[in-house]
Amino acid sequence: MKFLAAIFAFVICASASAYAQTQSMYLEGTWSYTASDDLNVGGSNIPMDSGYLAGFAIGGLLANAISLELETTYGDRDAKDYPVAMTAFAVMLNTYYNFQIANAVGGYFGGGIGGAHLELEDGPYSNDEIVFAYQLMVGLTYAVNNIILFTEYRYQASQDANIGSTDVEYNTHNVGFGVRIPFSTFR
Repeated sequence: MKFLAAIFAFVICASASAYAQTQSMYLEGTWSYTASDDLNVGGSNIPMDSGYLAGFAIGGLLANAISLELETTYGDRDAKDYPVAMTAFAVMLNTYYNFQIANAVGGYFGGGIGGAHLELEDGPYSNDEIVFAYQLMVGLTYAVNNIILFTEYRYQASQDANIGSTDVEYNTHNVGFGVRIPFSTFR
């Protein structure tokens, strides 16, 4: 729990610093399809159905095409043939490099670090742990007036969690879309 408190303190300080230097603040929402990878629980692979990853972020474009954001995501996947489910709630501090491809089309790549609350449900039993998490993202953007639409690939993973005395390996491959709305749109 102290680890998560330290991450939150770091993220809040970094976000406040970024806010003071920001040229263009924005709100962002994402929805992603999570590919069906096996879940490694205690050395055994459990086949998983595909799932989803949804997120919300607040961020800003800094000088030199760099953006910084604070993001929360929630993901959920169920096992194919077992009464097992895995959920992940993550808080990440992300940074991106943005570049222009054509008039209204752009691209970006970036990464983030933070913490994830992983919960493994096995039938009527449920155990959880908070662990260090990270992610890598790459995507394309399309500007429509002031609003940015985007599609992206995201790899999200964490350090192995010890949930209920069992080591659980968490990593996901996500393909999704989203919308980024500048604060100036709300004026």
